[in-house]
Amino acid sequence: MPTAPAGAVFDGGGLTLAGMMPTAPVDPCRCPVCGSANACAMAASPPSAEPCWCTRVQLSQQLLQKVPLAARDKACICQACVQADQARA
Repeated sequence: MPTAPAGAVFDGGGLTLAGMMPTAPVDPCRCPVCGSANACAMAASPPSAEPCWCTRVQLSQQLLQKVPLAARDKACICQACVQADQARA
């Protein structure tokens, strides 16, 4: 079984070494928490003239902390993850 190199960190997007880029690019159309399609209006092709649904919801700190560093400010959390987090609150 292969092992990760010393200093490697799993950030949800692949193994990274301190100061290096992630092994897998962030897909702005996928939820960085669960990997499902996130229905982001801004990542759609072509982008929607309407703001994304996520601009109208409040996200908890606990949910935001689940987003890997590499995906922060690059991919929306999906509605299912937001709703599940709100149901736990």
